[in-house]
Amino acid sequence: MGGFDELHQGKVALDWADEKLDSRLRGVRGLRADGPLRAGPRKAPSWQRGGDVRVIVRLDVLDDAVRAALADAGLTIVRESQQRALVEGWAPAGGLRAIAALDGVRSVQPADRGQTQQITSGGDAASRANLARQMLGVTGLGVRVGVISDGIDGFASSRAAGELPADQPVPAGCSAGSGSEGTAMLEIVHDLAPDATLLFASGIDSPMAFVEAVQCLRNAGANVIVDDLGFFGEPYFQDGDLAVAVREAVQAGVSYYTAAGNSAFVHYQAPFRASPQPNSHNFHNFSTDGGNDIKNAVSIPPGGSLLCVLQWDDEFGHAGDDYDLLLVDQKGNPMAASNNVQNGDDDPLEILVARNDSATQEVGGLMIERSRGAAKTLELFCVRDVEGMQYVMAGSSIFGHAAVREATTVTAIDTADPGLDLVERFSSQGPVQLAFPPEMRPKPDLAGFDGINTSVPGFAPFFGTSAAAPHVAAVAALMLQRNPALTPADVQATLKETAVDIGPAGFDDMAGAGRLDALAAVRAVCVSDAECDDGDACTIDRCQGGRCTHASCDDGNPCNGVETCAPDGGGCLPGVPPPDGTPCPDGTLCNGDETCAGGVCTPGTPPICDDGDTCTEDTCEPQTGCQFPPLTGVASICCFLERGLPDCGGSALPRATRVRFAKAARLADCGSTVARRPQKQRVRLRAAARVLKRAELAVDRARRRLSHDCINTLQRALGDARQRARAAAQALQ
Repeated sequence: MGGFDELHQGKVALDWADEKLDSRLRGVRGLRADGPLRAGPRKAPSWQRGGDVRVIVRLDVLDDAVRAALADAGLTIVRESQQRALVEGWAPAGGLRAIAALDGVRSVQPADRGQTQQITSGGDAASRANLARQMLGVTGLGVRVGVISDGIDGFASSRAAGELPADQPVPAGCSAGSGSEGTAMLEIVHDLAPDATLLFASGIDSPMAFVEAVQCLRNAGANVIVDDLGFFGEPYFQDGDLAVAVREAVQAGVSYYTAAGNSAFVHYQAPFRASPQPNSHNFHNFSTDGGNDIKNAVSIPPGGSLLCVLQWDDEFGHAGDDYDLLLVDQKGNPMAASNNVQNGDDDPLEILVARNDSATQEVGGLMIERSRGAAKTLELFCVRDVEGMQYVMAGSSIFGHAAVREATTVTAIDTADPGLDLVERFSSQGPVQLAFPPEMRPKPDLAGFDGINTSVPGFAPFFGTSAAAPHVAAVAALMLQRNPALTPADVQATLKETAVDIGPAGFDDMAGAGRLDALAAVRAVCVSDAECDDGDACTIDRCQGGRCTHASCDDGNPCNGVETCAPDGGGCLPGVPPPDGTPCPDGTLCNGDETCAGGVCTPGTPPICDDGDTCTEDTCEPQTGCQFPPLTGVASICCFLERGLPDCGGSALPRATRVRFAKAARLADCGSTVARRPQKQRVRLRAAARVLKRAELAVDRARRRLSHDCINTLQRALGDARQRARAAAQALQ
């Protein structure tokens, strides 16, 4: 396709250090500089300060020697994660390549700022929290509620207006941040739970800042935490660092609440479909009606900007399938692009930023190009000033830490809705579809309220799931005052069980369990066994952990029948065992199909896991059955090299490619009986990766005499081999 050759050539020509740099940091060759649509944001991004940029550096290991090397290269570290081998810091823009070139650096990316979930109180009455306070005497006394958002500008004004208590909400070590959304959220919590102790920590500056804020509030003794932030660079198909931090907080006893997001109309997800158009096979076809459309039209208002994030279902840190995201103008000229290199140890992530410099609305076309690899499931978000996207999918638009099962994810209902039964159309929807491990999570959990008034300028009214989440967090504080023994799981289950069902009967992907009902939720919290008597003589009623339990006679063994109870005092009566051979699955697939035999559940015949591929491992996972992950380490690259180059339908392969492929095989030392030291082997594998890169360049130079399909096949194979060699070398660290 005309206009794209320089983009492709520029990416292929990247050297080892440049490949580690995010495309926003190194620039992209081949973009047009004229016209109303331009690459980049309207103003300097949050990660840029004068000539310095704030970056997150992913490393093989983090130790004193690495810190010293990073400092020598110009990086000033501001926060780090020893466990995840990550550092965040400031560096001169001109020194980023030197950082990327350091041995042990895996990637260098901008430290992207989070997005608040605001589209721009009556929620007290709508949730019936006012009745819970009046009738049950709960006010949140003794409960500490932490809020994570942008900042608490205007806190003093809200306090002077009597909307917030006098206590300073920022604990020692936490950040007050900047912005006013945090103040508006604190006001909502205070309205519903006026005697709860309020805490605040800003977490919007970067993903690492968010993790730091969660930990800071935990250290300050928060019983409840609520946030309204979304980081669109966090993984969509697996749990990332933020999700892990939230889960760990819940496991430590914190009841956690988060905004579902407002991305229903700026989200797209679909398996990659190759365009049927000649010379466009590597572009995704957005059309689903048998047509061909390789552009997803997106509207940008005059003076506006957009942020588009593409991910696909490769594992973070291990992506070998390479996709690019492009924005073209109405003539098809590339105006902005994100073309990071994914070669086996990278993130499946492309982030494109563009702006409209004109005085009228402009429509661009988003294009997704498969540079190398398999057809994967694609997921795309476009936020900021986007006024419309042609191809959208509201479902599965919840991601990141909002997808954590243990957290309570909150969608929004406008308090002005007469029936309080319609979820805001912009609210992100479930379910959450993960690939690592394969899992479907029902989300959101329930609906709170927006369209409420606060005293904070710009938040009257306050719309979005940012407003809805603190309503639910405040009700959790009322429940915990009534019985502090409630676990986070108890609170979440009770909130969902007492929610008012709206929309389709039962749980649904828009409203979850339904509308928040504070009075019902607090009433459902017990403090004694007497409160739990259900009047059934065949149940044992207990108040355990603040929730009523009603144990029955059935022991849960399907092979001895279902036990029943005689209400007249006969006690539990045995059941009738089912016939031998009745299934009794235990949820583990690796021991075969369990069946009943003589009242006992017996295992079946384990499956034979063998896919016939010598380049994969044959394993069995209890939940998913037979799995065939690719070999790792030196075995991975050797297996691939021993297969040889793919056939191109009779076309003669470039001699330089064949020679360099053979040299890579010699460097990898496949089949050798000589045991080399890890350091020496690592050097040879890295040399093999560089030789394979040159073999790939030789293919690109033969573009005129090789078919388009042949070039793609060879480059995918060589790129795969190169990433395997690099991964094997890194495994020897």
